[in-house]
Amino acid sequence: MGELKTNRLIDKLGEADTFLSKYRHYRRVDKKKAWKAFCLRVEANPPKRINWQIVFRYAAILLLPISIVAICLMLLADPVEQKISESLAAVGPGTSQAILVLSDGNEISLDSTVTNRLAVGGTAVAAVTGSHISYQANSQATSMQYNTLLTKQGGEYRIVLEDGTKVHLNAASQLRYPVVFTNKERVVHLQGEAYFEVAPDKARPFYVVTDHMKIRQYGTAFNVNAYPGSSTEVVLVRGSIGVTVGDKERTLAPGQLAKIHAGSKLLSIKEVDTESYVAWNEGRFFFDNQSLRDIANVLSRWYNIEIQFARGDIQYLHFTGSLDRYDTIEPIIQAISRAANVKVEMKDHILYISK
Repeated sequence: MGELKTNRLIDKLGEADTFLSKYRHYRRVDKKKAWKAFCLRVEANPPKRINWQIVFRYAAILLLPISIVAICLMLLADPVEQKISESLAAVGPGTSQAILVLSDGNEISLDSTVTNRLAVGGTAVAAVTGSHISYQANSQATSMQYNTLLTKQGGEYRIVLEDGTKVHLNAASQLRYPVVFTNKERVVHLQGEAYFEVAPDKARPFYVVTDHMKIRQYGTAFNVNAYPGSSTEVVLVRGSIGVTVGDKERTLAPGQLAKIHAGSKLLSIKEVDTESYVAWNEGRFFFDNQSLRDIANVLSRWYNIEIQFARGDIQYLHFTGSLDRYDTIEPIIQAISRAANVKVEMKDHILYISK
């Protein structure tokens, strides 16, 4: 509770003479002794019928602290803060929704209500079931036909490629892939963020190509974050992968992060706690001492909301926390507000953060 709220509480409680009198009386009561006396009295004189007068007398003593808390909260209720809280609670999380672009350019909208079987190319069909799409080859590919899966802000989608590889595509991302892979290699192109669980195939290496690197693996699980204008990051959860920048390949072990900073071609590799990078795939936000600027980018994409900082230096404050990704934005922003000591305001679907 801030100093201002504390002073307001003291002022209001000071005006409530009756309340203060009851509170002081409560403070003088030995609660343990009162409860013991109550138990002994009941045991010594087991009543045939419940003596509600006695029950209510002691219940009043035990429930008084709850009444004090309730009254304090009522006295401190701030209409402005209440309105902000309600505005934040109205900002819901992203949902399973995407756009599938076929090889002929036709677009199909996908969401959690769509269940269908689609002809996605001459050699494959795809089954759409709510939050994911799954490909199945009819025959060996004679020519390469590509589909593209797009998610906008506030969307995510899951896909099972023709080889059995599973991909979870995050918000504001796109994945381009052949409807049927060749018998030599499996290559997909990514912009944005995706979590991959690659189906093992020693004869056909799997490649993920981004604007700044190429990732090779035969069967493993890893996360790729490659939003345009941002650093490109690859985190290996299990297995082994090779990361190529230019003509040089570096090998990653589980628990390592490979990163290329925006505007740079230099690759760095370090040990990390993978949880903060892959928690989104399991339905949580895990921020490990991240700047408010980076957190704002994540929340903007997932909640489809614009976030602005009143001062440039505010975005460099840091926050650590683990929160439910499928909750409204309200508990996340309130937690950040308290931890980083910042103020928030909602106006026309824009979240303003000030000091």
